[in-house]
Amino acid sequence: MAERPAHLQRATIDRALLLAALCGFAACDGVLRRGSATEGGTPDAAVSGDPGRTPDGGAAAEGGGSNDAGSVAEAGLTSDGGPASDARRVGDARRGADRGLKDSGAARDGKAPGLDAQRRDAGATPPTGLNWYPGYYVLAATREPKGKQKILDDPLVAPFHGVQFRYDWAESELSPGNYSAGFAALDDDLARVAAKGKKLLVMLMYKKFDGSSAVPADLRAGPGAHCNGSVCGEMVIGSTRYALLWNAAVEARLKAWVFAMASHLTKSPYLSSVAGVIFNETSSTKDVGILTAAGFDPYRHLQAVQENLLAVTAAAPRLAAFIYFEGGFMSMDGNPVKAPERMGDWMLLHPRTGVGRSDMQPKNPDANHPCANPTYQGRVPCAPAVEAIDYARSVTDSLQQSFSFGLSPAPNGLYASFITFSYRDSTSAGDAFSFADVSKGIASHPIVNSKPPSWW
Repeated sequence: MAERPAHLQRATIDRALLLAALCGFAACDGVLRRGSATEGGTPDAAVSGDPGRTPDGGAAAEGGGSNDAGSVAEAGLTSDGGPASDARRVGDARRGADRGLKDSGAARDGKAPGLDAQRRDAGATPPTGLNWYPGYYVLAATREPKGKQKILDDPLVAPFHGVQFRYDWAESELSPGNYSAGFAALDDDLARVAAKGKKLLVMLMYKKFDGSSAVPADLRAGPGAHCNGSVCGEMVIGSTRYALLWNAAVEARLKAWVFAMASHLTKSPYLSSVAGVIFNETSSTKDVGILTAAGFDPYRHLQAVQENLLAVTAAAPRLAAFIYFEGGFMSMDGNPVKAPERMGDWMLLHPRTGVGRSDMQPKNPDANHPCANPTYQGRVPCAPAVEAIDYARSVTDSLQQSFSFGLSPAPNGLYASFITFSYRDSTSAGDAFSFADVSKGIASHPIVNSKPPSWW
């Protein structure tokens, strides 16, 4: 018998690794046999600004042609059902999630769970074996140990539940399969975070904003399978670098790193101090020329994002995995991709996956985002971030407005379980509030949506 192609061999291995992450409720049985979720949805929303990143990461006409086999198909799970069967499967998933919410008094049929019910459930015991630490976190821009320790030692950080530190793929994988630098960074940070009685959100980065590379050095040299034409390893957009997730060779390497980092967390004596794993935002550029040269495929991009989330949940069964879902799925043929609903529906089929916004801006509410969609609120956890530019009066009138937007259910807010604020030791003239204001305001603004989805 002829040897199976390498990509199918890899798929078989991946399937074995991922099966444990695909069995949250009855609808999952269909996923194992048939593939991913529905193709319906609302248009993607454009990404807003961020310090050091380009403003072109939106999703104005984000669409594409027919969907590929779906996120789990690449992992060795076939998809023999069309859009109709996908829609039925997602409908089953939504009903299953609704049934899980019934006992807590949450509303159904597309309505957000009731606040009274969530208040009753606040502090409820999470599913056995799940690290679930909702609350407020501090986002650190620094990668330096001294800078991280300074943040942890700052009295203003005391009211926060934890911190969110970044770990860059390019600096973590020194040579193919050598993740020692990434492991060492995790070990050091977990020790210092645990010593302060805090929790750590691990942010895995395959995107850089400072002109430095986002991928390991060997992936930047061509020719090879990791190149799409002359673009190797990563896409360059001004000072931004974004890994070619839609390239199978690049994604295989990235997924291996993600799996290794998550596996390392499970072996840590400080595992109980890990709040979860979150990935950088998905936006890149709307420049069709750059996207075409890089062989961009919005469906393969979405599929890769999903595979990376599953790599976390398969490697670390106690952890939830989140993605800052902010555009990056622009159509290459004029047909709408409908990425927000694709992602939200997919998450209804995959326990311990959640979504975030990298810019929580009350004046730019983006009703199409999964966090703002009442179909997913209470079913798919939301973890938005307030970055440095999101302190500005141009995007919020006050800290109270930002708190309300983050905590309130649809149609007025994101109903978040985790909210991250960028650490700032100074203020700008145009700011609506300061980091000190945030620190003082936490006690009077508890997380309302503090219970994990019951269907997990």
